[in-house]
Amino acid sequence: MLSIKQNILSSQSLSASSVMQKKLETSINNLSSGPKKVLKTGLAQPASDKFSSRLRTLTVAELGAQEGISMLQKSDDALGDTQDIIQKMRELALKSSDGKLPDEQRGKLQSQIKELKSKIDSISSSAEYNSHKLLDGSGISVSVSTTSYSSVTAAIAINSKFSFNELAAALQAGETIQIPTKEISEKSLGLEEVEIDSSDGAKKSISVLDKALNFIFDERTEFKGILSNFKSALNHMQSMSNNLTAADTGSVTGVEAAFKMISVTKSQLMINSGAVLSAHSSNSPKNALSLLK
Repeated sequence: MLSIKQNILSSQSLSASSVMQKKLETSINNLSSGPKKVLKTGLAQPASDKFSSRLRTLTVAELGAQEGISMLQKSDDALGDTQDIIQKMRELALKSSDGKLPDEQRGKLQSQIKELKSKIDSISSSAEYNSHKLLDGSGISVSVSTTSYSSVTAAIAINSKFSFNELAAALQAGETIQIPTKEISEKSLGLEEVEIDSSDGAKKSISVLDKALNFIFDERTEFKGILSNFKSALNHMQSMSNNLTAADTGSVTGVEAAFKMISVTKSQLMINSGAVLSAHSSNSPKNALSLLK
């Protein structure tokens, strides 16, 4: 009796289907495991490395901007306290300028003036950031070292007219940002001349105090302008970081994901085709036997 013990075509079809099934499972596993798994194939790795390097540079530059903001805010707080003291001294001078005020009362007001003068020097000497004096006239330095630069370049002296784009670029380049400041003390403000133990002295002192107040106001205005630029530069760099992060985890890994999806589709088509071929191949022995009948 004639018999066919093995269907070679069917075996080959099943073997091919098994191989494609494994490829399909691998591709689906890569897609479901997320960006890190997908990136291991290396197609997008160079672009991702470039994004990562750029992000590290921006991160360090952002830290520099935050440092500058902190220093400027502390400086402005100290100037604000100084301004309040000078304003208080002016109020005392106005009282003392009243010709009807007894000399004894003026003496008490002068004692208060002396105490307030000492507070100004105290504020100036205590205003510091990371052990760096902020109001001694030496200036404020913001220095960062980015991954793109091995050393810090020459200092750039900035002011409120320095645009935030220029500031952001300088921070990313690893520049030393120098913020010029003026000395704030009893002597530098001309407050040594303030004597209100007489009506004439009080009137003269009002003019000196007004000049000091204007000086402090101008300095704070300059600081606030620079502070605004630092904040805008920080926001600008944070926005750039967010965009780069989105690009790194989105479009770059998206390329890999697209290729994996193509692989999945190809594997599914091959498996479906294999199932059809397997069905046809299983009929081949029956057809052969029918011819022998």
